[in-house]
Amino acid sequence: MIGWVELCVLLNRAQPWAKETLVEIRKNYDTPQTPFSCVLVSPFVLLTAKERLSALKASYDPVVLRYNLDAALDKLHHAHNNKRLVKILYEKE
Repeated sequence: MIGWVELCVLLNRAQPWAKETLVEIRKNYDTPQTPFSCVLVSPFVLLTAKERLSALKASYDPVVLRYNLDAALDKLHHAHNNKRLVKILYEKE
């Protein structure tokens, strides 16, 4: 499925997420970061893996990913709107 790849890349590398921590009664919010940025900051990920992820991110173009995702969604909407009712007859065994 074409749309899932673009959606995963956009959500994991392009859209920031905010982490919420509760301190006493007040809520503190960390600065929004993409999951990709969180991985780069993490001390648990090896430097070689961070370098490979950075190279992979550099190869993606967000505009092309968004265009491909929109095209896949258009195909999905078209298939949903033009579906036909098909009767399925089950044979008795």
